[in-house]
Parts: sequence; structure tokens; C-alpha cells
Amino acid sequence: MSYRADVRQILNEALAADADRICFRTDSDLIFSEVDSDAIELALAGGGTQKFKFQRMKDGRWSDVTGYAKVLDTTRLLNDLMRADASSVANIPIDELAEAVGRSGDRFHLALKKILRNLNDRLAAQPNSLVISRWRTYFAELEPLVHDDYLDYFIAALELLECALDNGLFEIIADSDRSKLKPLMQKLDSCASEYQSVPAQVSALNQFGKIYSLVDRLAAADCFRLMKEKDQDNLVPYFYSDMGSQTYYSQHDILDSGAEDRTKTICGSLRWLSPEKSGDSELGILISVDSNFFRIYAWLIYYYAQQLPNVDFNVLICGDQAEAEQLISDGDRFVEGLSTLNRSGVPTNINFLRIPVPDFVVQPKTFYASARFYAARPLLNVYPRLYLMDADLMFTEDPTRYFERIKDIPFAAPENLGLTHLSPWRRYLAGNVPLNRSILDTDFMDDLLNYTSHGLSAQQSWML
Repeated sequence: MSYRADVRQILNEALAADADRICFRTDSDLIFSEVDSDAIELALAGGGTQKFKFQRMKDGRWSDVTGYAKVLDTTRLLNDLMRADASSVANIPIDELAEAVGRSGDRFHLALKKILRNLNDRLAAQPNSLVISRWRTYFAELEPLVHDDYLDYFIAALELLECALDNGLFEIIADSDRSKLKPLMQKLDSCASEYQSVPAQVSALNQFGKIYSLVDRLAAADCFRLMKEKDQDNLVPYFYSDMGSQTYYSQHDILDSGAEDRTKTICGSLRWLSPEKSGDSELGILISVDSNFFRIYAWLIYYYAQQLPNVDFNVLICGDQAEAEQLISDGDRFVEGLSTLNRSGVPTNINFLRIPVPDFVVQPKTFYASARFYAARPLLNVYPRLYLMDADLMFTEDPTRYFERIKDIPFAAPENLGLTHLSPWRRYLAGNVPLNRSILDTDFMDDLLNYTSHGLSAQQSWML
């Protein structure tokens, strides 16, 4: 397979267009060729020709018959690279890919990002170092031909993950057998000691941090801190899947920050928009939303409230007072129509609270997702049990029995298994979290909120 237009292809297209000459474009010049195979071959010699178009003489002037076409179709090549798997990628010529990198670097970086994301998804379901080896072998041929920081980071990530899987990483995760961790780290350290480029070192520190997080939070935090210091080009945020490393902290990091004062400020800004409940209900569901999320998913919340009259739905709106009042007013009009349509009545078990977005928050959407945890403590003084959930989660069956089954659990979160467990920011999920009032007898809420308050000021906080 080739993505480069050859002499025969260009000649045939020129003849089909009834062209009188061919205009080739290089980086700095134009080359004009007769519609002749020898002339075309001469124009293509040297490899600097990027585009070509066909022209015709008309009324004593040259006019274009076609627009420019690429000599090397980098768009198709890089699109195929994005769609390739570990076997089919070998069909893409390395020399042509090297040229494409020089001309479309951003597109190449996007391809690497997609490949790494898809590979991680596949390995999460079926760890297999052979798949990694095929990708690594292919890109190892490209490495001497181009100098690219993103490629250095990418190849190091492949090498280290392959080494880790070959030396028991999956078994360490699956069996919680930490005795194998030391020899594994020795193997990885031996591999990473060869890395000369900063991007490869950043990739290594990222991998080390994730593995250390299985046994030693302080060591993991040290790795991630050094990684962030070295990563001046923001390679880790660009590849995205390990963005959580940007908000991985040790206890020392939290204690040395102003997190506790921030937590007090945020909690003090919480306001009820509905009359405070008397505490008749045993269970309250707590959902935090911004204006857009409320308008998208409010219909679902109102419907669930209709169908589960013995459960209170508490909606925490992140925004200012006027915005919150408008949302509630619009919601009241909607629920009247819903009641008329399905004849299930207007639910009286929906309560609204409001919390403003703090000034120090860099990424507001992170706060929208985290805000419910700040409201949990005061609501646990109202309800013996809380269930914190994302607004876009849907019940596939009546959750009443499930809520009853977990009523005595102080705190729980869904756990990811397999290779996904390696990333501490994906190890546990915060989309649906049950809380019992007994959690207030521990330091858990203080620790959780202070950690969150510290991380909300980070430039890249979405996986906080």
C-alpha cells in the first residue's frame, strides 16, 4: 500500500483532465512539467514536491483545470493510522509516515492519542503484551526517522507497559500479591534507565507512579510531582487518559495547603432554596448540577421523584441565585405538564439547594461534579442515609430493594478491576456513592473535602 501519487497515476489523471501541463508545488517554489512520464518523474525527484494541479492553455493564458492534490496523501494516511489495529498498521509505509509527521504533526499526535486510548481500553478487557509488542515494533522503525516528543512519550509508554505485563503486573493487580512488586519495579527501572529524552522520562514517572499507588501513596505522589515538573510540554494532559495524575496528592500535600480554609468557605456558601426538611424521610438522593446539566436531565429527576415518592431528591444547583431561581421556575412549569401527561401527580419530594462556584476553581465542571460532597454532611443531619449520584445515571429497575440492602454501609464506591485498577483515578468511581450517617463519626468527610478543595485549584482537575 502506498499513499504517494506515482508517475503513472499523475500522468493518467492529467490525460483524463485533458491538461496541457502540470504545476507542482514544493515548500518554496513551483515546478511546471509537461504531460509526459519522464517530465513528471523529474519533477518528483528529490522528494520535496508536495502538491500538484493540472492546467490548460486557454486564450493565451494558463488556467487551472483542477485544484491542488497532495503528492503524499497525509490525510488518508493518518486517518488510516487512527483506525489501524496492531496487525493492519504494518501496511502503512514507515517512510511515508515519517514524511507525514513532518507535514502534519498535530494530526499525527492525535493519532497517537487515539491509539493509546484504544489500546488501554482493549487491555482493560484483555491484557495481552503481544498486542503492545506489535505496536511498539512498528513505531520503533519510525523513531530513528523523526524527532518528536509525543512519539518518545508514546513509545516509552508502550515499552514500559509491555515490560510490566510480561513481569506479572496483571497478577499483582488481580491477586493483590504485592510480593512480586519489587522485582517488577527493578525490571521497569532497568528499562527506563536507558531513556535520554525528557518525554520518555515523563512517561516512565507516570507509569511508576501508578504502580506505586498500589502500595505507597507517598512514593506515588513523589513520582507524579516530579513528572509534572518535567512535563513542560503538557504531554500527560494531552494524552488525557492519565490526567488524574495532575491531582494525585499525598497527605503532606494537603496539610501544607489552605485546603481546610477553602472547605469551610465552600461549605459556608451552601444555601437551601426549598424549606429545610423535617427529617421524615429515611433516604435522600443528592445530585449536583450546573444550569446546562439541569436543563438536560431535569426531566429524568422529576420522573424518578414521581415514581419514588418515599425517597427525597435533593438537587444542588451550582450557580448564582437568579440562575437557580429561573431553573426552578422552569422546572415547575415542566413538572405540571409531566403530571398532566402521565397522570402521576406533581412530586413533592424534590428539594433544591444552591452553591456558588468558588473563585479559586480553575475548571468549573470539576466543581459541578464534586459539589454534592460538600452538601453531604449537612444533609446527613437531615437523612440517616444519602445516595450521591450523577444526574445522567438511569435506574433500569426499581432501586428500592437495592437501597434497603446497602442501608447499613457507611460509605462505598464501585471498584474497577483488571488493568483499569492500575490507575488510581479510575480505581474507584464516584458516580454513585451511598453514605450512612455513621460516617460522620469518622474523619472521612473532612479528608475527602479537604483533598477535593486542594485539587480544585489545579489547572487540569477533571479527574479529581
